Amino acid sequence: MVTVPVAPGTGSMVGRVTLSGHAVHIIDAANDPEYTWTKAQQGGRYRTMLGVPLLREGQTLGVISVVPCRRGSIYRGADRAYAVIR
Repeated sequence: MVTVPVAPGTGSMVGRVTLSGHAVHIIDAANDPEYTWTKAQQGGRYRTMLGVPLLREGQTLGVISVVPCRRGSIYRGADRAYAVIR
């Protein structure tokens, strides 16, 4: 498990989940104009991300984030997982 503090905001997937309190699916971070964590995205070579909030009494305590193992590609299968989570 990796712990990285992230402020709420639209520049990262974790920040978006924290702001909304809902699951967030970013299909292509490399081409998302609001996504600003470009060093992490380029270093990890991920493009598709899925984030789900850990909630307690309506408050976001943390975020579970998932990125596919297919580095550098857009993973369309996350659409199905996102539909189930929502």
